[in-house]
Formats: sequence, structure tokens, C-alpha cells
Amino acid sequence: MQNEKWFVIVNPAAGNGAGAKYWKKIKPFLQAHLPNSVFVLTEYSGHAILLAKEAIQQGFRHLIGVGGDGTNNEVINGIFAQSEVPIAAITYTLLPVGTGNDWVRTHRIPRSLEAWFQMLKKVIQFFMM
Repeated sequence: MQNEKWFVIVNPAAGNGAGAKYWKKIKPFLQAHLPNSVFVLTEYSGHAILLAKEAIQQGFRHLIGVGGDGTNNEVINGIFAQSEVPIAAITYTLLPVGTGNDWVRTHRIPRSLEAWFQMLKKVIQFFMM
């Protein structure tokens, strides 16, 4: 998993600014555990859609959204809007830092970094079988 290239889309405005605050803690963790990652911060509403599409066009097949429900929605829209590869070829997860996080509660995505990373490893191992 450490050899995979991950494209990480970070929404610093998520959670009323919590995204920027927590990013200082999250970035070193991801750099250590996913060293081939590229990190990009969103700059405006809807930017994550464009970033996801561009990442896929550049060859990335593993994406992480750092934010809340809005970030999640935008990244998924970007994945579905691209025509580069089949959607099933994309691995995507949300690292939650938003306020509502309905998606996180519904799908039981852990909020702690360590637990979230363990979940990601299990999912990747499951699909590599």
C-alpha cells in the first residue's frame, strides 16, 4: 500500500475551518504512511470536482478526500464526471474532518486517524485478494 500513488484533496474550509486546523496533524501522518501521496488544497467551492477529474487524467487511481459531506460529494462528482477510466478502477475514501459527516456515520468510517488508516488498509487488502 505504501507504493501506491495517492491523490489527496484537502478542503481547509471543511468543518468551519477545522480542515485547516487538523490538516497540520493529518499531513505528516499521511506522508509517513502513504509516502507516494500528492496533496492539493481546495481553493473554492466546487474545486474538488475539478481536482478529482484532473488527478484521474494524470494517472491517479487512488483518491482521498479530507473534509466533510460537501468535500465527499465534490470528489465523487469528479470521479463520476471523468471519462478516462471506468469508475470501478478508482479507489476513494473520505478522511473525515467536517461537521455533519452523515456519510461517515452511515458507513461507519472511523474519525480517529489511526483507526481510519487501519480501515483503509483492510479495504485495500480485501480488494487485492
